[in-house]
Amino acid sequence: MGADIVQGKPIRIDQQELIPFVRVASRVRRSAFLGDDEVTATGRVCVDMRPVAILRRSEKGEQSIRIRDETAARLRQLLVMAIFIACAGVVLTRVAGMIRPRRALA
Repeated sequence: MGADIVQGKPIRIDQQELIPFVRVASRVRRSAFLGDDEVTATGRVCVDMRPVAILRRSEKGEQSIRIRDETAARLRQLLVMAIFIACAGVVLTRVAGMIRPRRALA
């Protein structure tokens, strides 16, 4: 699996030029089967393209505008919160078990 930053085609709007940049990650999976009477081969390719920035050029100069993946950021926050809540639940259960007096078996 490799990831590269690729520059897209420039887009002209009035007196400025917008140039997109994209992170391209690709995965290739190949397999082959050699039998007595036949040879079989298959291949799969998965390409993931995510925008990372836009470069704006004008008479005033260049400006790089970063593109954040807000969905991925929110999913990471949810994962961290879920792990924290699970750990807090385990700790609270153990503490509650230590505090609660044990009943003698009759």
